[in-house]
Amino acid sequence: GKFNEAEEYYNKALKIEDNRALNNLGTLYQEQGKFNKAEECFLKAIDIGDNLALSNLRTFYTEQKEYEKLEQLKQKYKI
Repeated sequence: GKFNEAEEYYNKALKIEDNRALNNLGTLYQEQGKFNKAEECFLKAIDIGDNLALSNLRTFYTEQKEYEKLEQLKQKYKI
């Protein structure tokens, strides 16, 4: 359905180096329950300087009760 279509468009955007696509794809995966893929996308987006992805990953870790990862994230990025 719509998730598959959105995933296809985000992946196309990645090929043209639309940095926001990684964060958006992470959000899409999170909504689908694909948590490992979501985390991977957020981390890649953060690595290229996407501050929104940093915020989203912080929220993601909180929702998933990944408090150790959350603390590591806070320490690494001074948030």
